[in-house]
Amino acid sequence: MVREGAAGFRINCAHGDEADWLEYVKIVREVSSELDQAIPLILDTPGPQVRSGDFQEFKVVRGDKVLFSMDPDAKEGKHIVVPAREF
Repeated sequence: MVREGAAGFRINCAHGDEADWLEYVKIVREVSSELDQAIPLILDTPGPQVRSGDFQEFKVVRGDKVLFSMDPDAKEGKHIVVPAREF
């Protein structure tokens, strides 16, 4: 890819794990050495992720109130569990 014009590479840390990322770095550094050319790497770290917990499916219509809560036992009304207070 470098021979065809790639100027650098981005490693998306939202996918894979540390072993994968280190392997990508190793490959790029080997090519960099082989071609005697600096090849920039960008490590793209993911931002905060909020995933909902388990909840009963329900329909939401205009005017309904939906509660987002960290309490997995809350039962009042339409309720969705979220694991992060920042949500």
